[in-house]
Amino acid sequence: MSDQFDQFAAPEHLSDEAREVWDSVIAEASNPAYIAADELAAYCNAVVLERDCARRVREEGTIVADERGRPIAHPAIAVGRQAQQDIKGWAEKFL
Repeated sequence: MSDQFDQFAAPEHLSDEAREVWDSVIAEASNPAYIAADELAAYCNAVVLERDCARRVREEGTIVADERGRPIAHPAIAVGRQAQQDIKGWAEKFL
């Protein structure tokens, strides 16, 4: 990230993938000084979670076996949907 955005560096506790999301939001923001760090961190984590859920469903399929071997919808589908709702709510503040 360029020097002009150094003051808006991602918090240390974010994963590398969440930091990439952070950097892209800061780079695109018209006035990053008005972005609340905790809110942006929550947004970044939601984006990473949604991506992980999508990857898991892609790799493991939409139907998986439960603990008794019965077919069920992959739990990552519901988690991913909730992450999408969280992203939508947070994105209005940043994008």
